[in-house]
Amino acid sequence: MWKVICGQEREIPEIIRNHTHEIAHSFLISPTQPTRVTVPVQNQRFGLGTLMDVGIDILEIPRIGKLLRRHRAHFVRRTFTDREIAAFPRRRVLYYALGFSFKEALWKTLPPRVQKQTWFNDIEIVWRQNRPQVFLRGRKLENVDLKFGHDAKTVITTVTRHRKPFHPDKAAL
Repeated sequence: MWKVICGQEREIPEIIRNHTHEIAHSFLISPTQPTRVTVPVQNQRFGLGTLMDVGIDILEIPRIGKLLRRHRAHFVRRTFTDREIAAFPRRRVLYYALGFSFKEALWKTLPPRVQKQTWFNDIEIVWRQNRPQVFLRGRKLENVDLKFGHDAKTVITTVTRHRKPFHPDKAAL
């Protein structure tokens, strides 16, 4: 049994357990902790020494359903943009949950100084051809991989952000 950080201890559904276990083994991290992991890797786009920031989020779909029933206008206005809502496919509660979870996971990959300046409305998850695309302050992020899994009650999202390492000695060049 794995603990889920939300004040509860419970069994995680099979689809999510497998997805999380695979990611956790890849990065040697605990899938139950709020996670921002930076790993140096070789990447085709950026080359040797690329840094990968990984954010993972697990969310219960009924919690989002309850929020939508009780505080729909307030929750939606503070969390999602008009462009996101217009791009949601038919099963809206699932996509509200996925969008919220992706925003949390992406936020975890951001550096602490950027996190302090970033609100949910700054991050957009737009669905095109049943694939999520991420925008930060209106600009599409090309260096991000989004993955998700879900069952009837739970979603898990992972965001992997690739970036070049900063070299102070090369910054002056």
